[in-house]
Amino acid sequence: MNKAIKIALPCAVILFFIGSSMAVGASAPATGVNLTGKDVVFFNTSKMLPLQNEVRTIIQGQKNASGICKFNIQLHKGANEKVVKVVRELAYDPTTCQQLVAQGTLNVGQEYHPNQTTRTIKTSKSTATAGADPTTQATFQTTWYDPVGLAVNSLSDSVNWNYDGSTVSPNGVDWYWDDPWYLTLTGWYMPCCHEEYPYSDSTLVQDSSNAYMEDDSFCAFQTTNVWYHPNYVQGLADGTSYGGVTTWDGGACSTWLWYESQLY
Repeated sequence: MNKAIKIALPCAVILFFIGSSMAVGASAPATGVNLTGKDVVFFNTSKMLPLQNEVRTIIQGQKNASGICKFNIQLHKGANEKVVKVVRELAYDPTTCQQLVAQGTLNVGQEYHPNQTTRTIKTSKSTATAGADPTTQATFQTTWYDPVGLAVNSLSDSVNWNYDGSTVSPNGVDWYWDDPWYLTLTGWYMPCCHEEYPYSDSTLVQDSSNAYMEDDSFCAFQTTNVWYHPNYVQGLADGTSYGGVTTWDGGACSTWLWYESQLY
């Protein structure tokens, strides 16, 4: 059974579908907010960095006629917040249409770059030259993990912009970029359907991407799929940023996969 997560942004409403997962060795948290139903599936997140300011929340979704549960989640980062915002899937109850998530922060520099050896890091400026508008940068990244916590594919979108409190403008000709990545070592590849859609006006800058990842050997030589449609990030006139994604998995053993999204 799939579940859909809905991210409500100032200028858009995003739905993303996450396949429920079964993680080897995962168990319920010993204390705090938790799901307790007999059908709850817990994900193995033990290899992830501990979140600071962590808040665990049970989200009540709405199930449609197709059995897809819809949840409301939002990632936002203020102009002066020097942190990485994170939402991490912990557990899912397909019977009650509830999801357990952890939301919190990581330190700057702890964001996950799966393609760090080959990706081009665009350096952002926290302040611009004297007399010019401030310039900043934001990236929204979604990563899918396998049962043992190994990243298998991801997609990130980034924007770099100038802002003055009431208007925005792209910072140069190379103000947006995306970065699809997949773990070839375990058979993942991108057969098609990578598209990028930058957009800007006087109120926001946005980069949005679609991608399709596939693995034909992950599950006993049967096909497993992950879609991002879309993954995007927005930068606003006050220097704040928002991020959202529409992503889902399917095919053989897709219930083993789970996701984490970061805004930095």
